[in-house]
Amino acid sequence: MSYDEWIGRSVTEHGFVSSYPADCFTVTLDRDDPRYEDGDPLPPAWHYFYFHEVVPLAETAADGHRIRGRFTPPIPLRQRLWAGSRMRFESPIRVGEPVRKVVTITGVSEKQGKNGPLCFVTTTEEVLGGDGRIATVEERTQVYRNPPTTPPAARPAPTAMSARAAPRRPPPAFHTAAAATRRTATRVCEKPWMATS
Repeated sequence: MSYDEWIGRSVTEHGFVSSYPADCFTVTLDRDDPRYEDGDPLPPAWHYFYFHEVVPLAETAADGHRIRGRFTPPIPLRQRLWAGSRMRFESPIRVGEPVRKVVTITGVSEKQGKNGPLCFVTTTEEVLGGDGRIATVEERTQVYRNPPTTPPAARPAPTAMSARAAPRRPPPAFHTAAAATRRTATRVCEKPWMATS
């Protein structure tokens, strides 16, 4: 099947660079950087926090993505996997500015793999700042395939608990937050009107 007619199609997504996602990720990394303010530049690749495809449930396929045949080709293979990306950072995006991302299909190729047919879809994603400048360009390739028909080989049973598998004790701050949550839940459940149903 030829997918040549899909090459060149594009879709535009819009976003706004607020400080909240950047601040959340900063504390997730356990950094003590000052909070972001309007005009502050963001590190490369942090634009991912500001573009989330909004898809109605009725237009969502079984794999959680948008139904194929709208923007992406109607490839019949069931699984979609990330195959690779190349990124170029031209300028930072800044807190407080509107941004947009233009995604264009630049290539579709079919190949025969060891376990069946494969289809590679390459897109170019351009992130532009509020003044129209190019901030980031990503060339992304995704591969479509059918699930393997043979079960994976059984893994040998572990002989000893590895450091990665060993249970970790949450930090004290987690216990404090969990205790506060329990107290709040207890107070809510003690409300008289909750016991009348």
